[in-house]
Amino acid sequence: MTLPSSLKDALKIYLDFIYVTLLWFVASFLGILLSLGSATLAFYRVMASLSQPKKQTYIFPTFITEFKQKIVKRILFTLLFYVDLFGFFVLFQIAINQNITVLIIVLSILLYEFVMGMIYYLGLNALFVLEPGQSLVSIVFIAMHQNIWRNLQLLSPLFIMVFAFFYVHPTTVIFLFSGVVWLQLVILKKAFLKTDQLIDEE
Repeated sequence: MTLPSSLKDALKIYLDFIYVTLLWFVASFLGILLSLGSATLAFYRVMASLSQPKKQTYIFPTFITEFKQKIVKRILFTLLFYVDLFGFFVLFQIAINQNITVLIIVLSILLYEFVMGMIYYLGLNALFVLEPGQSLVSIVFIAMHQNIWRNLQLLSPLFIMVFAFFYVHPTTVIFLFSGVVWLQLVILKKAFLKTDQLIDEE
């Protein structure tokens, strides 16, 4: 993943990023958000491909191809994702309203684990292919507990996007989401290529 050599190249890359983001929004909402899982995995796959300047990427065909893979299974995982989020919301409301400090702390830790797990899973799934017999879930679990500094780097752009969503305007997500994912992919790729993890680059 290298920086563009000119302003024209940078603008082209950014417009590509915006295009992929719009595809993600359309694909997610066409399925009434049940297709969010497939759309997000397709988004990450295209972003990982776009982040390799020497590789020719056909955005729409690549997105559609990835989007259609295992779509039923991904819908089920998306439903589970919504159930988890709803559970966190309800429990946080109970803990805050009843001032249960221990529950707030436990839920905060679990939410951190949940978010980090999603970031690592999506990023590593998009960037690398596993060797036969390897488990992505196991690798993600180990990786997300290896380096707290790397985790903070991965979370920082996400915090900026959330801040902009609530305190600037919700539409800022369209312009920032691709940048957040790109930064996370850069961080993950550099970290795992340097440390020679049990993953091969695709």
